[in-house]
Amino acid sequence: MASDKAEAGHIDHVRRILTLLEEVMAGDMGRARAWMQATLSQAPNAIAADPNIALLARELGLIPGPHVLAQINERGFYRPPYNCQISHCAAIYEDLFGLRREGFFVEAGGFDGESFSNTSFLADLGWSGIYVEPVAEFHRLCQIRHAPNPGVSVVHRALSDREGEIELRLAAYSSSASVELQDALETLPGFADFVSAERQSCRTQPLGALLERSGAPKLFDLLVLDVEGHEVEALRGIDLAIWQPKAVIIETADCHPEFSRIPALVAATQQCRAILEQHYDEMISDESNSIYVRR
Repeated sequence: MASDKAEAGHIDHVRRILTLLEEVMAGDMGRARAWMQATLSQAPNAIAADPNIALLARELGLIPGPHVLAQINERGFYRPPYNCQISHCAAIYEDLFGLRREGFFVEAGGFDGESFSNTSFLADLGWSGIYVEPVAEFHRLCQIRHAPNPGVSVVHRALSDREGEIELRLAAYSSSASVELQDALETLPGFADFVSAERQSCRTQPLGALLERSGAPKLFDLLVLDVEGHEVEALRGIDLAIWQPKAVIIETADCHPEFSRIPALVAATQQCRAILEQHYDEMISDESNSIYVRR
């Protein structure tokens, strides 16, 4: 059933959605509408529960697009997705950025451009930005999600400290090249169902080089790093004395109830903190993320 958590996060489910989306964009809506009708008859809450199904529903005209939703939603100026991992994200952004319909962000580990996103709602408000996503299927979903946002580009790369290639083990939003993280996911409730035996390669690129080639501003508003165990390599690939985001949101393991038990992940988090603390002060941390603000 499409609303089942394991089904919704599995790569085969994602590929079914992506195939239907591509058919819709090519003008053939018949099979997608039939699939949606069958899905909703079995799981009436599927659109609300699965952002990828919501994306298909938007393309079929069954629910409003993101710009319409932004106009009719009255929960506040910033409207993070329901599964945003930053507690009180809207209030934090108001404090950091004010109420702005323009700005520039970079989100590495863009996933599908909506689920768990710290920036999708910024793009819908009119911000420009770059999503970096290494898994081909999620890269395409992110492209489709942000097609209505002209200031947004989506890059199919993995961040590292050098040019090259990396192999990822597919595990939905936790797809990773980190052996330590892969081993941990196989044993953790809520994660094991997503882990696939399938692997996928992607080109790597330092973030500084990517920003240079993209024509990004040296001073920008927000950098989000959620690259599943490769945050250290991502930070080593950018000179934060040159590229100066006002705020950095980074996934951290040292306060997580499960990942904090894995020495290699904790050590990597501590290295990230040391790099950031050369230019940034820690604003807030929770079990999954830390927010740093430039001094």
